[in-house]
Amino acid sequence: MFGYVMPLKEELKIREYEIFRSYYCGLCQHIKQTFGHAPRLVLNYDLTCMGILLDSLNPDKISAKNAGCIANPLKKKKMISNNKALDYTASINVILSYYKILDDVNDEKNMKSKALAIGLSPFISKLDVSLNCIKKKIKEYLNILTKLEHNKSFNSIDEIAHPFAMLVGDVVKCYPYILYKDSKILREQLFQFGYVLGKWIYIIDALDDFPKDVKNNNFNPFYTLYYNPQLSVHENFEYMKNKAEFTLLNCGATCENILNKLPLKKNKNLLNNIVILGMMDKYMQVSNKYSCKKHRRNR
Repeated sequence: MFGYVMPLKEELKIREYEIFRSYYCGLCQHIKQTFGHAPRLVLNYDLTCMGILLDSLNPDKISAKNAGCIANPLKKKKMISNNKALDYTASINVILSYYKILDDVNDEKNMKSKALAIGLSPFISKLDVSLNCIKKKIKEYLNILTKLEHNKSFNSIDEIAHPFAMLVGDVVKCYPYILYKDSKILREQLFQFGYVLGKWIYIIDALDDFPKDVKNNNFNPFYTLYYNPQLSVHENFEYMKNKAEFTLLNCGATCENILNKLPLKKNKNLLNNIVILGMMDKYMQVSNKYSCKKHRRNR
């Protein structure tokens, strides 16, 4: 359910892409400083983009340093440092990953996931007490989602996506530091942005995973709602893609509309690239995956 929100590199200026990488590497460093090396394995692009959004509502200039990377310790990279937005995002990254991995263990009995869950467990206790409220909310929303998935007690994609959408909305809204022009209106805008983005992530992930979930007999909301055994997996995918298209495109348009209303102090072009171009590119990749495979077979 992670890794779908990222920029379209080809449409970024070199400087803008370097800024994105410095946030990504900076998030990795913030995870290391707070939790140690092991949790860096669960670093993802979606949370990097959340950190960029929150930091862009801070008028202060970004602080950066050149440091070695665990992936390439001999080559120094530019990394955002001493950043409150990345501090918060690092903790959310660990919380979300831990509970998501626990869910994978329960669903798939995956030994790799079980080992990761055991490895991450001690780091949950390192969280600052100020994050207890959002940690509780994340756990509650994921428990609701798990029950809906296990009982298959939902009647639409919107209904099953709602808990995860609420989770992302609250994570963005409950940022514990003061923002530029902070107000109830701004916090509600952040909640709406997070809610719609969370819905988009849940649905695009379900659509992307549909063929694999059918093959492995794993839960998938599209399978539960729309699967027709008279059709091939490919034909089912095309039908489900059409069912999801309006919601996914509407989510993308709503994110763009809210983003344009936010009092961003920096990174506006980068965020526009992520929301307008990056999300659409990811949607096109997922929706055309069968067409691409068919084209390759016919070459």
